[in-house]
Amino acid sequence: MKNHLLRFALVTAALAPAAAAFAADLEPPPPPVVDLRPASYDWTGAHVGIFAGKIFEKGHYNVTEYCDPVTNPGCDAYDPPLSGDGWQGGLTVGYDQQFNNFVLGLEADWARGGNVAENEDPAQMTYMDFDNMFTVRARAGMAFDDTLVYLTGGLAVIDSTFYSSDAPTGSGNYIGKDKWLKGYVIGGGVEHAFTDVLSGKMEYTYVGIPDAAYELDNGVVAGRIDQEFDGVHTIRVGLNYRFGW
Repeated sequence: MKNHLLRFALVTAALAPAAAAFAADLEPPPPPVVDLRPASYDWTGAHVGIFAGKIFEKGHYNVTEYCDPVTNPGCDAYDPPLSGDGWQGGLTVGYDQQFNNFVLGLEADWARGGNVAENEDPAQMTYMDFDNMFTVRARAGMAFDDTLVYLTGGLAVIDSTFYSSDAPTGSGNYIGKDKWLKGYVIGGGVEHAFTDVLSGKMEYTYVGIPDAAYELDNGVVAGRIDQEFDGVHTIRVGLNYRFGW
């Protein structure tokens, strides 16, 4: 009996290392290092970026240029459309602060553009340029890990120029008048972090600006254009470099 117990003890001692190795093989491997990061990105920090997109302007104007309602009754009721679209691109700078899944931020941008609308009436060709556009906006949104959905709103300033042909003089030249337009901007967008420092966004905004009067004078003829803005819209895509992640 003692011999059997001795043999059993010896066999058990011999098999113990093999059993331990087999059990270790059954344990799941440790998770990859990438899975050890926090479950949510931290959107807190400053960012700078670039963007490009389309701007759409819808409007019309009442023309009093070259018009004398006394000698030509009804000419001041001429109300042609002046609508269209153009391209713009620019720079963005901002800062965000995350509170749990809620993100608050402040953003400013500058966009360079050009022609956004035209009315190619042979009797009087007119154009509208938005040469520069500045906005300062707050934004608030919800972070879903590395994706941020947000609303935005604030102030907008547009450097505009109204051009009109001096068709009555027969020279075929254009006279223009610059005017700074101040209004508001509201919209929303989606921003997604591709890496710890690079994120891309798509954004829509509506810009509300007041109607404006452009006094035109080329030394031969003079008059006023009363432009009515029925809506300015932008659609942009951008790339941001983010600090502080």
